[in-house]
Amino acid sequence: MSYLGNLPVFDHKTSEWSIVYGKLTQFLRINNVTKEEIKSGILLTHLTDETYRLVRNLAYPNTVESLTYNELVQILNSHFKPKQCSFVDKANFFGATRSPGESLGDWAARLRGLASHCEFGDALETNLRDRFVLGLGSGPERDKLFEQNPTTLTLTKAIEIGEQAACAREVKVMLNTSDFGVIKEEPVYRAKFHQFARGSGGDGSGNDSVGARTSRRETGSCSVCGMKNHYSDKCRYKSYKCQKCGIKGHLKKVCAKNKNNSCAYHIQSEQECGANEAKDTGCVKCQNFNLRYVDDKPIEINLILGNHNLTMELDSGSSSCVISEKLYAEKFSDYHLNNSNIKMCLYNGHKISPLGYFWVEACYNKVKHKIKIYVVKNGGPPLLGRDFMSAFNLIITTNIMSMCIDKNVNNVLQKFPNLWQDELGSFNKFKVRLRLKENAKPKFFKPRTVPFSLRDKVEEELNRLVTLGILVPIDQSEYATPIVPVLKENNKIKIAGDFSVTLNKDLLIERYPLPRIEEVFAKIGGGERYSKIDLKNAYNQFVLDELSQLLTTINTHKGLFKYTRLVYGLSNAPAIFQKAMETLLSGIDGVSVWLDDICITGPNSDSHIKRLEEVLSRLSDAGLRLQRDKCDFFKDSVKYLGYVIDKNGLKTDSEKVHAIINAPEPTNVTEVKRFLGMVNYYRNFIPNASSLLHPLHELLRRDTPWEWGEHQRRSMAAVRRELASERVLAHFEPTAQLVLCVDAGPGGLGAVLSQRSDDGHERPLAFASRSLTTSERNYSQIQKEATAIIFGVKKFHQFLYGRSEPFILKTDHRPLVSIFDTKTGIPITTALRLQRYAIILSAYNYTVQYVSSDKNVVADYFSRSPLTCRNASDCHDLDLDSYYVVKFMNETSPATTIRDIAQVTQQDTVLKTVIRYMNHGWPRKISCRTILPYFQCKSDLQFEQGCLFRGHRIVIPSKFREHMLKELHDTHLGIIKTKSNARSRMWWPGIGVLRW
Repeated sequence: MSYLGNLPVFDHKTSEWSIVYGKLTQFLRINNVTKEEIKSGILLTHLTDETYRLVRNLAYPNTVESLTYNELVQILNSHFKPKQCSFVDKANFFGATRSPGESLGDWAARLRGLASHCEFGDALETNLRDRFVLGLGSGPERDKLFEQNPTTLTLTKAIEIGEQAACAREVKVMLNTSDFGVIKEEPVYRAKFHQFARGSGGDGSGNDSVGARTSRRETGSCSVCGMKNHYSDKCRYKSYKCQKCGIKGHLKKVCAKNKNNSCAYHIQSEQECGANEAKDTGCVKCQNFNLRYVDDKPIEINLILGNHNLTMELDSGSSSCVISEKLYAEKFSDYHLNNSNIKMCLYNGHKISPLGYFWVEACYNKVKHKIKIYVVKNGGPPLLGRDFMSAFNLIITTNIMSMCIDKNVNNVLQKFPNLWQDELGSFNKFKVRLRLKENAKPKFFKPRTVPFSLRDKVEEELNRLVTLGILVPIDQSEYATPIVPVLKENNKIKIAGDFSVTLNKDLLIERYPLPRIEEVFAKIGGGERYSKIDLKNAYNQFVLDELSQLLTTINTHKGLFKYTRLVYGLSNAPAIFQKAMETLLSGIDGVSVWLDDICITGPNSDSHIKRLEEVLSRLSDAGLRLQRDKCDFFKDSVKYLGYVIDKNGLKTDSEKVHAIINAPEPTNVTEVKRFLGMVNYYRNFIPNASSLLHPLHELLRRDTPWEWGEHQRRSMAAVRRELASERVLAHFEPTAQLVLCVDAGPGGLGAVLSQRSDDGHERPLAFASRSLTTSERNYSQIQKEATAIIFGVKKFHQFLYGRSEPFILKTDHRPLVSIFDTKTGIPITTALRLQRYAIILSAYNYTVQYVSSDKNVVADYFSRSPLTCRNASDCHDLDLDSYYVVKFMNETSPATTIRDIAQVTQQDTVLKTVIRYMNHGWPRKISCRTILPYFQCKSDLQFEQGCLFRGHRIVIPSKFREHMLKELHDTHLGIIKTKSNARSRMWWPGIGVLRW
């Protein structure tokens, strides 16, 4: 059956549903289509694959085929219905202006479209008329309309008068072509440029003669108005008088008096031009750049040159960077000036020789490179040339706006110097109060033993925190929390309070909801670019009230100290921070707060800058401090909760399915079984799973030889696409139960974050995997499994952090359940790495559960089919334990080196057996009496640099035990201090009952 007319295929990414629906309605009407099933069929067959998939997802749990035409339309209307935001729509309407080249009729039609969302009511025609006139821009049309009586002027009449004025202007231009004269233009080196061979125009005088004007004409750029769609002799503005200089024949925006009479530099070597370099002619190979002003401000960027903060102009017409002799003498005289054999050509052909050049390190946008700077006599403003752009990977066609934006951002940042001060900020809107549950009983823990080798550093850190005002020494308190010192990579100590055993159990959790992804998207979706703000030591900037300070008291070997600031590790901290920041920044359009992420956007650069300034103003007024090097401005997109938000809308972040899409193909039957086990876990969500998996199941038959062919490859690819599709992946709900499953394989780590529905089914949110580093491959199995936990938690931090309800952490390594149990607190005797991991986990609200290996198939698959690590932050685990080993041995026994201990450890029969068990797994029971003491503390053991450790204490091989005791006796510290010193630094079975 043929139909009248053509109905376009609807692609929701490129077309507007309301327009397509209007065409569809007319198509059905003129073809007299009334049957519901035919109307539905026409609609569905005129959808692209992506749009059909979207409709199918929106219809779930119903099938598309079961829905009527009206139901399908209702689904599409609901999904594509524009969000009502009256103030934003009105701002768009009243901020609209006529585009260059836009006809008056099109301008009026565009205004009506913008007004359709504003609900003006009876004021519609008045607002349309006013915006039509005010948005025209300067010119004869607006001048004529300003003469009219607004009480009688209608939109229709305004269009008519405007068109008459435009027509009169065209006639006037045609009648006055003889008025054209020679226009003098001064050379400038800013903004846009045109490239031509030397000799093609210009006589070296600096004036534009007819020949020069012809050269410009050949480039398609008008010397009267600066536009490129016509020649100067045809320009409608050539009879206009310049508002800058008063001379007739050009507009203000191309007037030479807008800029200083500075010349552009083009750099060439003598070898480049040959032997005729000294002659006035020749140098034919040299390409000059004639840069003319086109109503753009200089492109200025701020950077660090050497040790000096400078503002320099970016000039794409200069091949190298240039500064004046004066600037060199003021700031760079300590840099050696090298002789130079090059000439610099001004755009008019004049040549100058630089005084020389020097090399200096430039830092821009957190990137550092060494660049060559030429010094010239009597030079103008400092220039950055194309060599700078090449070194820093700047592309002029896409970065001119970015450079201008960068200057505007820096101008805004400089308005709030308090935000960038080094001192700790103090939130001044209120003081934080920690509320306790009813019948909460104070908990007082005695101080934990600190190793002698760390005591000085712990005391140093305590003194630093007291100096900053974060800690205050006190004499007594009902609450006392033990501390765990953690060695950092900079040889400093971080002090962590173990609030999991004291205050967190008694705190009344503040229920402040985190925003849903829909709410985040409603605030920042569709922005042109995005900025992110990072607070410096965010929690520490919030002051606790007097009562709450006493609750946070920590107990150390130096006595009691109370925190005066909100501290990391308190279960209430995320909700308190979220509520405070949302309240502080409420009412600013285009701003979203998700815990420690403050995101800002706008429909254009101007609104973005204004919103950024308002955010910074409020943060400054609140007494907060920011970390400049961690703030990002005007980025193309932002990631939130597994989605990427950019100017095109909301899309799934490919990173969360990267692990499954790019997982390696199986190489044997065992790996196929492992893949199928993982797929079966989500089989209920995969349509036609049996047929899709059939080629893979064929490989499991005993009579089938192994052959990984095209059928199997396609089958696996199809299944992986299904697992990464919206049919399988869950849509994140902040209030739903989250489950994190992790596993460590022989060569990799795997993690799967799932969301549990009301019926108990788990649907995946994201997958992750990576290979183990060289050092991680030497970890014991318990430490590999713990590393998998930290990998998963860090990878999915944005989903897991700050939740009021705990997420479930599943591991198939039973000892970790007790080590990381939130009810038992941070372990004090376990391996150093596990202590650090426990402190990281203390910031999260979770419960740890054991799951048998046969039920942990998904994480197991990814741990055994890991991706090569791409992100350094994912793979890098600071080898602090190795550092501690060396430090410990230097302080304990200078005569006995770490190499000595490691060598003897490898020769010790008992310790060799223990290390083998650590690497390959412990048996259920141990009968050997010499191994039993190690079995009883197996979760405390770790292996670093060839040495065995129990917690922070090194395990001494039997051969060295007498020797170590003798060295300790020789210190003559007395029996009490000697025993304490020994037990805090070293361990072996029975050291606690030795007779000294």
